[in-house]
Amino acid sequence: MTCDLYFNAENEGGSVKINENFVICDAQHLPFRTQIFEESNCTHVLEHLKEPKLGFSELKRVSKKGYVETPSVIYENILFGYPFHLWFFVKKKGKIYFSKSIKLIIQGKTILPLGWFLHKLTLHEKFAKLVIPIRRIPLFYMHYWWSL
Repeated sequence: MTCDLYFNAENEGGSVKINENFVICDAQHLPFRTQIFEESNCTHVLEHLKEPKLGFSELKRVSKKGYVETPSVIYENILFGYPFHLWFFVKKKGKIYFSKSIKLIIQGKTILPLGWFLHKLTLHEKFAKLVIPIRRIPLFYMHYWWSL
């Protein structure tokens, strides 16, 4: 089962293939019964939500176990942060903590000196193979597994 709020993500690398296993829904209000899934995988979603705690609670409600991946504070606030990311996450002693993403704003413009440039390179066929491995360095992401 694949869920997304949008079925067309042209700006982020292509459209999603719509089939009987695709559900358009809001991660903050999942339309599934409690514990209906054995496992969930949520990558690069929570940082976009207005209420990430609600989205995370919904994942735990509908799944017996799961995985969440989000940008780390280093990724989001220092190197690559994007203007559409609202949050970053840290994991301490097995718990996730949510913090508002901080953007450097100069003369009314959000300044992302390296992030936006590298993001655009990953969308370009010639450069993606070079840039994507840099973005996958574990220090740049928060990984969290849970099980009930």
